[in-house]
Amino acid sequence: MPTPNQIFRRQEQVSISATDLLNMKIPGSVTQEGIRKNLVIGLNYMEGWLRAVGCAPINNLMEDAATAEVSRSQV
Repeated sequence: MPTPNQIFRRQEQVSISATDLLNMKIPGSVTQEGIRKNLVIGLNYMEGWLRAVGCAPINNLMEDAATAEVSRSQV
């Protein structure tokens, strides 16, 4: 298990600016398979949320609202 010093260690060699955070040019392309995966994750999580379950088993992983939000933003 990592120590607190390992978790919060700054990476001085990495420099990220506001422009980097706003950059929408992502390498690769949109695929039908990727869209389908994101939709499955979002719909499965919403189904669990409507049943008042905090997380949902999707693709052998326990996914939560953060995963659903990432999938939504990618679509």
